[in-house]
Amino acid sequence: LFRSNPISGVLAGRYAIPVWVEDEKLYFWTLLLFLWLLVIRDRDLYFKAAVNIGLTLFIILTTFTSNPFISPLPGFNKTIIEYSQTINAVDANGKYQLFSMAMGRMQGFYNSVYMWIHPPLLFLAYSTFVISFFAIIFMLNSHDHDLDRLAYNWAKLGYIVLTVGLLLGYPWAAEAWKGQPWWYSPKINVTLMMWVLYTAYFHSRLYLHRKGMWKTTGIIGILAFTSVIATYLSTYVLPGIHSVGG
Repeated sequence: LFRSNPISGVLAGRYAIPVWVEDEKLYFWTLLLFLWLLVIRDRDLYFKAAVNIGLTLFIILTTFTSNPFISPLPGFNKTIIEYSQTINAVDANGKYQLFSMAMGRMQGFYNSVYMWIHPPLLFLAYSTFVISFFAIIFMLNSHDHDLDRLAYNWAKLGYIVLTVGLLLGYPWAAEAWKGQPWWYSPKINVTLMMWVLYTAYFHSRLYLHRKGMWKTTGIIGILAFTSVIATYLSTYVLPGIHSVGG
C-alpha cells in the first residue's frame, strides 16, 4: 500500500533497511565492539577485562535507549501507520499530497546512498574511540609507552573515519533536509565539538617531548571521549532533526 502511488497505482520503490538505522543500531554496535575485542585479544588481561566490562555496560545502556526487540524500526513504522490511517480520510488531491510528503521522507532517508555510508562510518569511529579511551586510562596508571601508542593508533583511525563520515553527512543533509536549518541541530554541533577535541588531542602529541606532557595529552584524550558520550546521548536528550523524539 505505502509503496504505491494512490493516484496512478505505480510502485514508488523498495526499502532496504540497514542494521544501523533507528533502534536496530544495537545490532551494529554490538558487532563492532566485539569485533574490536577480537583485535585486542592478545593485549594485557586486565586491559581486556576493562574493555569487556565497558562495552558490556554500553550495550546494556543501548538496550534501554534503543531496543529493537521491543520497538523495531519505530520511525519507519510510525510513518507507514500514520499514512495508512489518514490516506482514506482525504480526497484524491489530499492522498497525493500525503503520499508525496511521506515518500519524500522515506526515499530521502532510507533509500539514500548516504544511509549506507555516513552512519556506519560514524559508528565505526565512535567504537574505535572506546578502545583508545581505555588505553589512555591504563597508560596514565602504568606509564606504559605501548599503551600510549595503542591509544594514539585507535584514536587516529577513528579520527580519519569520523572526518570522512562528517564530510559525507553534508551532502546527505542538504538533500534530505532541504530548506530546513539542519546545521543548527544539537547533534551536529556536539559532533563537531568532538572532532575539535580529538584534533586538540593529536595536536598536543606534538609536544610529548616536554616534561609531563604525556599526562596532559592523556587528560585531553579523556575529555575528547566524554564528547563521544555526549554525542551519543544528545540523540535522546536534545531536540532537533537527529533526535529520536524528532
